[in-house]
Amino acid sequence: MPTPGVRTSSLLSEWDKGSRAKRLHMLTGFIRAHRNSTGAEIEKDLGPVSMLLFTRITAWLRLTYQLGYELSTQLNAIALFLQGQRFLTNFMEVGGVQTLEDLLCVQKLKPVDKQNALLILIHIANSGRVYREMICDGAGIDLLVESWLPSTDEQTLELYGGLFMALGQGNPRKSSLVHAGLVYTMHEGNEAAALTAATTLRSLQLAKQYYAVNRSNTNNQTTTFPSITNQHANRKVCSAGGTRPKLNVTEVPSSSSNAAGGGGGDPSYYNNHHRPPSAARDPEEEMSGNMLLDALFHLLQSQNIKLRFEGTSLLVIASQNPQLVSRIVNRMLDILEDDSFLDENDEDVGWTISAQQRQQAACARALSHIIVNDNNGSGPAAADKRGTTQKWVIIARDDVAKILENRSAHLTLLRLIRIADFKDIDTQRECLSVLQVITNAETHFQHMRTALQSVFGDYYDTLKYNKEFDMDLVKVLHQQVQDNKEFA
Repeated sequence: MPTPGVRTSSLLSEWDKGSRAKRLHMLTGFIRAHRNSTGAEIEKDLGPVSMLLFTRITAWLRLTYQLGYELSTQLNAIALFLQGQRFLTNFMEVGGVQTLEDLLCVQKLKPVDKQNALLILIHIANSGRVYREMICDGAGIDLLVESWLPSTDEQTLELYGGLFMALGQGNPRKSSLVHAGLVYTMHEGNEAAALTAATTLRSLQLAKQYYAVNRSNTNNQTTTFPSITNQHANRKVCSAGGTRPKLNVTEVPSSSSNAAGGGGGDPSYYNNHHRPPSAARDPEEEMSGNMLLDALFHLLQSQNIKLRFEGTSLLVIASQNPQLVSRIVNRMLDILEDDSFLDENDEDVGWTISAQQRQQAACARALSHIIVNDNNGSGPAAADKRGTTQKWVIIARDDVAKILENRSAHLTLLRLIRIADFKDIDTQRECLSVLQVITNAETHFQHMRTALQSVFGDYYDTLKYNKEFDMDLVKVLHQQVQDNKEFA
């Protein structure tokens, strides 16, 4: 019986002289024999030349991955080796991560091959902070996002979300870059990819908040939503093959000019449109959050209710960042003031809800949560409102209340209720929910409440205390606003 050294030496010779079919046969046998083995057991079985065999397999992958030669077989064999720390270290040193990132961008790559590559990257990311940083180095995030954008396979999308979830935690040096990749995917990816990216970004933020709340020294500490900046724009962006990726996730997408509610990445738009002098932005505010906000408001226009929910939830979370709250609230009011959808509906034969109307309803929904600093997204409905005369007190955020008062937000909401089509129940309901929050605020909005009492008359208590707005009640309150002479 040959000794392990003789057997492995023979194995190496067989590999070096073997054809492609022979090598694949050897890898299949290796996978079958070591499917349930640990890295240490594989190293013990193969002997001292185990590392030489591993480097041959990884070198063959780097040379042939663009040809698509049974990639799953090669990747499965590599994954078994990577259970051992020595093999993982070697894989990182020879550029294995860059090879996997390039592999994911190969056109017409089979879903199973992409999934196997992503599983290896997730394993590497979970091996420690240094490994997470190495995955993000160079053009790493750009290449991952480039391969993510066209993906539609459900299992593949789930693995992309899991990978970015792993990269976004315990990785402070590269977290901004990870967030930038998620934001870019939300804005530029297909519907399925955008939903996965939005869900992942929200999960990352909730995990960060949970950690902050449960730390023993959380006094006077707040968790803020990250602003996407251009601090990584000048980083090295070359792939393993020396080519520049097709995109840079820290650059504002070219299609963002008006897709997300007007203005795109131009800061002058937000300063000069629909904003009175009293609501002027702090001149020191930078444009760093515009890319993030473009993506979030872009989600609110989607026909997919799940995307609108994620966009609303993320805006509520983002509003906790003092650098973003003013831009978010002012931009919501800009959208609510826009009535261009009236011309669009006049031209249609049949009435349909436009993207702008969906965005307006979602903005109103988010605004009702932001006023009361409702981080969980439960909103006014979570309050205890028993009966129609139960006192319900809300403590409004000072910064948000100041913006709403300066811009007379109640007039904007009333006008939108009046001009909304009677079939557009969703927009009217969400606007009424915001007005309900205003009527129940304890220390703000006194002049607004006086105006609302004048508009709704006998229905003011109904607006203030009613538990929920069903369709019939929405129609009654809509008619009450239309009948008011101030809005005739």
